[in-house]
Amino acid sequence: PQNDDGRGVAVYDADGTLWVDDVADDFTQWMIAEGHIPGENWPTYMRIYRDDPPMGCEYLLRFYIGLTPGDLAEHVEIWWREHAKRHWVWEVMESLYHLRDDKGYPIWICSGTPTDFLLPLLRIIGAAEIVGMDFELDRQGRISGWPHGIPCAGQGKADKLQTLLGKRRISFCAGNGSLDGPMMALAEQAWS
Repeated sequence: PQNDDGRGVAVYDADGTLWVDDVADDFTQWMIAEGHIPGENWPTYMRIYRDDPPMGCEYLLRFYIGLTPGDLAEHVEIWWREHAKRHWVWEVMESLYHLRDDKGYPIWICSGTPTDFLLPLLRIIGAAEIVGMDFELDRQGRISGWPHGIPCAGQGKADKLQTLLGKRRISFCAGNGSLDGPMMALAEQAWS
């Protein structure tokens, strides 16, 4: 249906839904390979993520301790422009463009990936909002390695969306796994 009252939003998970790859992992491995962040804790991260995916999403933030948001933003732009090479899931992208362009739904991307890594999607696919894992900043304005606000993974995705929606509602939601279940349960229609 058309978004006649303007209160509906369409929410999409990013990794494994819009594309088949994982931005958080791919970007972090690129940052390690380029020498921008240390990589000695990569095996620890992989083990934590395997055993507890929401905690793994939080642990990934620790790789970025000490960076400023400005420095991170520069690296993110370079990565998306020169290295991202996403393998888009075209059927999902077609539904996104249909809901946005033909039905009038703003597109929100909700992911366990850090928000800062996905901000280029505002421009690339015309998303209205990016809801992800947010970095806490220390007193010097540098990334502390801890999440700020609600950690956006698993139940945290649903909790964070509920705090941001206000009087809006999730009309459609697309996700792909156990991390998306609570978020998808908020939608009038959900598919994976």
